[in-house]
Amino acid sequence: MRASYSDVASAFDRFLSNPSYHFNNQTHLWEKSNIAPLEHMKPENTRSWELGLNSKFLNNTINLDVTLYRSNTYNQTIYGKNKYIFVVF
Repeated sequence: MRASYSDVASAFDRFLSNPSYHFNNQTHLWEKSNIAPLEHMKPENTRSWELGLNSKFLNNTINLDVTLYRSNTYNQTIYGKNKYIFVVF
């Protein structure tokens, strides 16, 4: 019999929660980004578990391998082409 549990977090994209400036080549000035910072963001978190059983019968003639697995991801950040979209599942 086997069992495992995992809880893994990953950070969101840099400067997504902290606004940054970009340089405008036409006006030669630094401008504030038009993307509003997302202040209440949490890192993406994935929790998973697995239960399994390996059995052999009749002098290793028959093998039985059964596994039950579940994985959930929370606080997902989905990046669009030019916009940031924040989605919580």
